[in-house]
Amino acid sequence: MYVFSHLPESITLALALGSCVFVIVYIVGKIFLTLPPLNARLEEVRLNYGLSSALNLKKTLEDQFLLQKKKKQLEKANFRKRIFDAVLKHPFMTEENLKLSFEQAGWLSSNARITFLGSKILFLILGVGAGYTLVMTQPYFLHTAFSIKGILLCLMAFIGWIAPNLYLKNVIKSRVDLIEKQFPDALDLMIICMQAGLGLNRAVDRVAKEMVLFGKEISNELALTGIELEIMLDRRQALQNLYRRVPSPVIRNFSTTVLQSIQQGTPALQSLDVLSKDIREVRMQKAETKAAKLPSLLVIPLVLFVMPNIFIVLLGPVIVRLLNVT
Repeated sequence: MYVFSHLPESITLALALGSCVFVIVYIVGKIFLTLPPLNARLEEVRLNYGLSSALNLKKTLEDQFLLQKKKKQLEKANFRKRIFDAVLKHPFMTEENLKLSFEQAGWLSSNARITFLGSKILFLILGVGAGYTLVMTQPYFLHTAFSIKGILLCLMAFIGWIAPNLYLKNVIKSRVDLIEKQFPDALDLMIICMQAGLGLNRAVDRVAKEMVLFGKEISNELALTGIELEIMLDRRQALQNLYRRVPSPVIRNFSTTVLQSIQQGTPALQSLDVLSKDIREVRMQKAETKAAKLPSLLVIPLVLFVMPNIFIVLLGPVIVRLLNVT
């Protein structure tokens, strides 16, 4: 209460209004615009390639009825999704890019779109409130033209509107970097599993289970890739989907290596072993490059913070004696 009482009145009003709009958008979207409470990506794969084949069951009447029921649910969800995308679409992020960005960020919840839209509206209102406070309270803007004030308000609104997009890009970058750090260990475990006699699909599933405690992000991606490798007839598409969800050079090299070994008929174990050594060498080279740059980076703090203190300690007594003599 103390913090809110000392905020400008316009910002407090904008915060309250934005919170109300966020709650309204969330509730309305939850009722009309959300997808069914199921994993959309896995469900889409299962329906495209057949629920019975995915579960290795016989095509009984009960399975066919369940398949038709889930297809109808997805058709209704797609209709609601098109309405929601028409509201959410803007020049800086199309529907496909938005869906891909959510997958790359790991936001698989059915409420991700609603939360994202509500956040954009909330920050838009907060940006307008902050701009209005700046225009009305700062002496510089009291005597400026109305057009300049309008441009400032539009600029603040634009910053508030794109702020969630910038946060989403930051989340994607952080997640990709984290997966890059976790992938070498997962690849070594995959090689060990294949040396023990497991195939590629079983090795990916096993590594996904083992990496749950050490790397949740890479575990989720490998689990989904293992399911797609089991279901899809074309392994190329499953590996391409992995690289699409994790746009990293390390994942690209892994997908390319596995595809080449499958196409040429060579053992994937040898290719993955070579790839693991290459990844370790690249990481070592990056570490050596950073270590080589360290002396040049230390020059600026050395000159700004260390050298002045040394001169003060060495020349300070001399300057004091000279002042006393004079």
